[in-house]
Amino acid sequence: MNTSSQIQNEVNQLYRNHFGKLVASLTYLFNLSNLQVSEDIVQDTFIAALENWTKNGIPKEPVNWLYKVCKNKALNVIKSKRFTHLSPLTDVSLFESKNMDIGYKMDKYFQYEQPEDMQLQLLFSICHPKIPQTSQIILALKTICGFSRSEIAKGLGMNEESVKKNLYRTKKKIADEKLVFKIPYSTKSIEKIHTVEFILYLMFNEGYKASAGNSIVKYEFCLEAMKLTKSLLKEIDLKLDTTKALFALMLFNASRIEERNRLKNELNNLETQNRNNWDKELIHLGIEYLNNSKPRKNLTSRFHLEASIASIHCKSKSFNETNWLGILRFYDSLVQINPSAYTHLNRCIAMFYAHRAEQALKEIERLNLNKELNSYYLFNCTMGKIYKSIEKYEIAASFYKKALNQTKNNLERAYIRKQMN
Repeated sequence: MNTSSQIQNEVNQLYRNHFGKLVASLTYLFNLSNLQVSEDIVQDTFIAALENWTKNGIPKEPVNWLYKVCKNKALNVIKSKRFTHLSPLTDVSLFESKNMDIGYKMDKYFQYEQPEDMQLQLLFSICHPKIPQTSQIILALKTICGFSRSEIAKGLGMNEESVKKNLYRTKKKIADEKLVFKIPYSTKSIEKIHTVEFILYLMFNEGYKASAGNSIVKYEFCLEAMKLTKSLLKEIDLKLDTTKALFALMLFNASRIEERNRLKNELNNLETQNRNNWDKELIHLGIEYLNNSKPRKNLTSRFHLEASIASIHCKSKSFNETNWLGILRFYDSLVQINPSAYTHLNRCIAMFYAHRAEQALKEIERLNLNKELNSYYLFNCTMGKIYKSIEKYEIAASFYKKALNQTKNNLERAYIRKQMN
């Protein structure tokens, strides 16, 4: 019999991996205008799992158990008709049928491996003209991708309270104005595609650099983001150079995932990785996609620049042989397109490794005035590293201590402690 802590851990892990997928299944069925109904059903499903498994133990196939129970709860809602507008793709007979085959008809909405076009349609449908772009992204990350509020905050450079308020306002707007989200997406505008690209970019990043937990990598987020980006490239009407560059960036970073996570209980960063273990096939494929992206003059995107930076890392034989001046030049261009404090921080890091420590320190000290960035562990970790390199150990230690309290990832915390020692 499983212990209560084992059951709680299993439910927590399943919640992490499947909350978004289950909500997506229900959203596809009920439409986003019934978002609260969908989220309530999924919450009830996990509560039922915790109660049932505490009494009877964890079933042999817990994922199938969740999808089956969620489907049955959705069926009860269908019978009670507690919803407003349906998705145009929903089989209307589900809501009219009194036959026993209604459960069978619903199976297509509750698949562990959801069809890629279904997930893309949901992402595009969230790009509603009456919802601001930032709110679209936050809603998609929370509802479709299954992000926590803290993960959204990290990805967008916001604080958690702002994310919470934004989600509340967006859901209230959907309910008050009775917004209907069209599935499949009817307007395949460039703006919508760029919004979906950015959502997939953030999904991959959270998988590549997990913001909490005992692992530095969340493989399921990376794989899902890559799968959906590749699906986007298959759509002739949606295929853009920016999407190719985004996929190239994902491929370059994915080539290093296994080596990055090889030590399991220790952070294996770029300096210490064995480059012979990087996936050469993914690197070659990334180069191919980047070369085929062919951005028009003066229209280079952030994805082109970030992929170009990643390609330099992947082509370098060792950390010490990295062309940091080339990387710095790309960051000089990137801060013009995306002048966020985080981009400036990465530029300072490149400057530091390009043997311009004093200049990097002057620029990064100016960033120290940015309240949002000052609360980011990597900023204070970088400050600590720079001061340590110029032998100002007490100042370095103070920044490392700040960084230690700013990350929830246990491997990152262990790495910071190691630097402090």
